[in-house]
Amino acid sequence: MAPGLRYYAFQEQIKVPFNVHDLDRDGAITEVDRQRNRSKHEAMHRAHQIALMLQADLNSDGIITTDELTIFARHQSHFIPGEGPESDARRLEQARRVVESRMRADTNGDGRIDWDETFAYARKFPAAPGTDFDAPYRILVSYDADGDGKTTFKEYAEAMELRFAAVDTDGDGVTSRAEFDGYWQRAGLPAPRVNEIQPSYDEKLAIECAVPKAGKDLRFVLFNGHEPLALSTAALGSQDEETRTRSSSSPAASRSIWS
Repeated sequence: MAPGLRYYAFQEQIKVPFNVHDLDRDGAITEVDRQRNRSKHEAMHRAHQIALMLQADLNSDGIITTDELTIFARHQSHFIPGEGPESDARRLEQARRVVESRMRADTNGDGRIDWDETFAYARKFPAAPGTDFDAPYRILVSYDADGDGKTTFKEYAEAMELRFAAVDTDGDGVTSRAEFDGYWQRAGLPAPRVNEIQPSYDEKLAIECAVPKAGKDLRFVLFNGHEPLALSTAALGSQDEETRTRSSSSPAASRSIWS
């Protein structure tokens, strides 16, 4: 949410987080999605740990020896800045710690880390410290209006619409700077320092050519065609409310225009 955000752009933006976390694409955020998200990130982190370990496999035989790991650790320690005995001591200590830490994967003590030991070592690190995989799901599940254990896109979108309306207090479809600041003031929090969204060239044209907003009790139907001979009676008859049409002329048009 930012000043200058238009309603139609907001509608597109809110689709992104829902689609990202609806991993099974069933149109609802459920416990299945949360578990899949956790499994996905844990697998990615395991792969990262394996990749870090294999960096020391200098001869690419799939086995990491103590000698290879020592060479690799010493090379990495060169990135520690500084000159003189104290800096050299820090580099040696850093290399020693890397070797000691990684060689814990050598569970049989033969001085070699094979594939099975590498994978077993990676499984000990299911996630990066401080990672909260469930945070976005706690937010999305809070929009479960009917309490059935899942949040549909309709429930999510309705909650987001209420949030937009809480900012767009005059209901003109645009969040102004004053409305944005007022929203945070009412919440008792300082307004984030964000730039106002400027409309693109296409958006400016769309704004200038926008169809007036119909009242809540009205239904607006737009017919479009290239020099049509008539309006479809089936289309007109399918409306469950009163339908009105009129013919208008334009100097730029070769025939009457129905609107």
